[in-house]
Amino acid sequence: MIYCYKDRWNWGSDLYDAVTKRGLKAKMFSSSVEVAGESYAFMHMAHCPLNRRDTDKRVARAISEKPGVILIPTPTECWLYDDKYLFHEKCGAWEPTTYYSTSKEEAKKALAKLNYPFVSKSKIGAGSSNVRLIKNEAQAHREIDIAFGDIGLPQFAGGGQKGYVLWQEFCDGNPNDWRVIIIAKKYGFVLKRFNRPNIPFASGSGRLKAISTLDDEIDALLNFTRNFAIENEFSFLGVDIVYGRNHKPVVLEITTGWSREGYVGCRVFEYSNGFKPTAMDGARNLFDIVVMGMEKGEF
Repeated sequence: MIYCYKDRWNWGSDLYDAVTKRGLKAKMFSSSVEVAGESYAFMHMAHCPLNRRDTDKRVARAISEKPGVILIPTPTECWLYDDKYLFHEKCGAWEPTTYYSTSKEEAKKALAKLNYPFVSKSKIGAGSSNVRLIKNEAQAHREIDIAFGDIGLPQFAGGGQKGYVLWQEFCDGNPNDWRVIIIAKKYGFVLKRFNRPNIPFASGSGRLKAISTLDDEIDALLNFTRNFAIENEFSFLGVDIVYGRNHKPVVLEITTGWSREGYVGCRVFEYSNGFKPTAMDGARNLFDIVVMGMEKGEF
């Protein structure tokens, strides 16, 4: 049985359609009690509001404790979703140099190790929300005062960033980032996302190029992301990549959901002794890929 989560963006219902078209059994679910053992359960996690996101994480946690259920994305991916601190704790070796400080004193020590400009992030946020470029010492000290003050830094999606700063080395010289999707550690597709006109962040810019041709750079990005997924046992994720020191790729963040419309025209590449192009499209065939991976036992 394949269980498909009832989410607001209809990923679950679209997967349900793809499953039943292939003659397989599927059920929609909205709570963990509806999911039985020896099955697959697919969840598209909510980003906001925060109470909905936290509900989805609790559902994922409860499903992960059921024997015989394979959760897609993995329980770890669901738990890390939209939490840059937890991601830093698990995957810090793949990031640019990052400092998480929970006191003014820690933040000032981190500040002495960073060059300007650097990037400041909230734990939560998407599309470059809650991401700031700190250009000088005055801005840095002002951020410290606000973050450790009574109100905290303004934060998209509710609440405030209070009691911590999360600062990251800025990887200069990247006119774009790369969003690489890897499913079942085997199927991948790539979107080139150009920076916003006024700030050097690509996420949420809407300036996109679907990648349809496999060249040396795309092959290297796919293999980098596949190795990242293998090392961390991830099964369904989007990875934001830029080039850091010595032009080596680094991971800015991960996600388990994305705007599917932007991926029309992205050629799907399948790994079999190296990545090779397929006839599939990253937007139109997303759930066909998921079902195919389930049928082959690749998750």
